[in-house]
This record gives sequence, structure tokens and C-alpha cells, in this order.
Amino acid sequence: MTDAKKGEGAGLRIHGIQTGRPNKLVGDTTWQKLTYDFNITDARREVELVCELRALKGEVWFDTESLKLVRLK
Repeated sequence: MTDAKKGEGAGLRIHGIQTGRPNKLVGDTTWQKLTYDFNITDARREVELVCELRALKGEVWFDTESLKLVRLK
């Protein structure tokens, strides 16, 4: 089931974050770059990136070889 507050379609988020995710891919599409910006305030905190599909039906593919973590600060 979809929940528009949490995000719809294919997207990325951090496990445990309760706010909606700003990224989404919906419908049939070719490969596209998808990004997710987040802040870490505790350097000791373990972070789990979630690659998900929130939809009533369909499928999504994430290329695990292309996943990158880029430090902005």
C-alpha cells in the first residue's frame, strides 16, 4: 500500500527517518539517477540506506554496483 506522506514509487531513504522522502520515480522509465541528501549528526551512528518501491504493483531495479556515498562537507 502507498502512503503519500512517506513517499511513493521507487526511491531512497534512511532507515528510521519518519519524514517523507523527497525523491521518487513513478511509472515506466529508463535508468535514471536518483539521489538522497541526509545529515549525520553523530559520527558513531550506523546508517542504513533503504532502496524501496512503495506501490500497489510493479517492480524496481537498483544497480548496487553504482551506489555511491558522497560527503558534501
